[in-house]
Amino acid sequence: EGEEALSSTAFYICLGGTFVCMLTAALAAGLTMGLLSLDPLELTIKERCGTDEEKRIARALLPLIKDHHLMLVTLLLYNAGANEALPLFLDKMVPSYVAIILSVTIVLFFGEIF
Repeated sequence: EGEEALSSTAFYICLGGTFVCMLTAALAAGLTMGLLSLDPLELTIKERCGTDEEKRIARALLPLIKDHHLMLVTLLLYNAGANEALPLFLDKMVPSYVAIILSVTIVLFFGEIF
């Protein structure tokens, strides 16, 4: 119906974009859960009283979670951008209704469950 076949180069570019979006969404979801679960007080204690390795890790993480609202908004925008771009790549490879079903399934499994 007016849809033209993709060249193999365009297909692989769309396939690569799909994987990048999927991995980006999963990374953003994981970082959101992981970084927001860190307690700043516990990290401060580890920075002062922990082993050398704990001190190094706490010093690296404390600046990231100091402004947790900015971190949360950044990660959520990052995740939303990946989730919104995913169907755009899929739509070039499969019919629109399949792209929607695939994108929801991919986001559910890789972005939220795993």
